[in-house]
Amino acid sequence: MLRGTGEARYRLALGAALDLLLQCQQQGMNDGVFFDSGADTGYLDCHAAAILALARLVEPGCDARIAPALRRALAALRLGTVMVPVGEASLPFDTIVVRSRQANGEWAEDGAYWTYKAALLLRALRVVLLRRAAGQQD
Repeated sequence: MLRGTGEARYRLALGAALDLLLQCQQQGMNDGVFFDSGADTGYLDCHAAAILALARLVEPGCDARIAPALRRALAALRLGTVMVPVGEASLPFDTIVVRSRQANGEWAEDGAYWTYKAALLLRALRVVLLRRAAGQQD
């Protein structure tokens, strides 16, 4: 609505939403990972949704917090292996993951085994690529 109307009320609403989103981005051992509200670990779909939101906000003159938050979010992605239940067994599945240290001190990786997680991440990365091609994101 802000792009369509330019009205100040939409700028304020967008700023408030960005404040809430950035509060979910972790620091320290989980630097750059977006945790869903109330979660104690990172989930790839939540992280990908945050990347998509940030990438869509990148434009000349945008909030100065967006580009660094987006860079940190992208840096939090890595290749990993998750165990996938298949019948009564668990099999390794190599994929893109978001890795986070849980409150109990153990590491957890959530990957793109489920199609919706992979699709959301691909959609987010596509917007990042479009912004970079337009010279709007480094």
